Amino acid sequence: MLRRKRSPIDAFDVRALDEPWRTSAADALAARTRYAEIVKATPKGPLRDRVEALGERVDAGVLAALETSKRGSDGARLLQTLDPDTTTARLKEAKRRNPDGGPEVEALAAQHDAVNRLWDVVDDARERLKLLDVRLGAAVARVAALSITGDVGPAEDELRSVVDDLNALAAAMGELGGGPMSSA
Repeated sequence: MLRRKRSPIDAFDVRALDEPWRTSAADALAARTRYAEIVKATPKGPLRDRVEALGERVDAGVLAALETSKRGSDGARLLQTLDPDTTTARLKEAKRRNPDGGPEVEALAAQHDAVNRLWDVVDDARERLKLLDVRLGAAVARVAALSITGDVGPAEDELRSVVDDLNALAAAMGELGGGPMSSA
């Protein structure tokens, strides 16, 4: 007897994430649930086949959103351990003691720059993911509206665009380490 492999989406545990990443992941999963309900509500036939065919794209977008949420949450936790406020205070104090610079100031400045780069990556990802979650939800809503009229082409185009952007964001978050998500 063959067992169907469990999808990383089905295995994902949003409770393992910190806010606001948990909300973003939950929003993506909710869009997937709404899409599944749209498929069920669409009468069998060619239109339903087209709506169902969009499922792979929906799942790809949801998976990218989940990967980004996981990496963003991990990055935010990492930032907490790096303690940006203390790093900044130590750099300021070293500059006061050594106004002309020196090895201590250089080392602390490098640490400060690295922490700020990570902070920027995490903040940018949070803002971009928030917008992309909204776009994913809107694309799924468009599928619902257009499944009634029979023209899912515009919804398909919007879904393709948002999934491409979600995948690009997930790839950019690779800077925080780790490979593709296998589970949360």
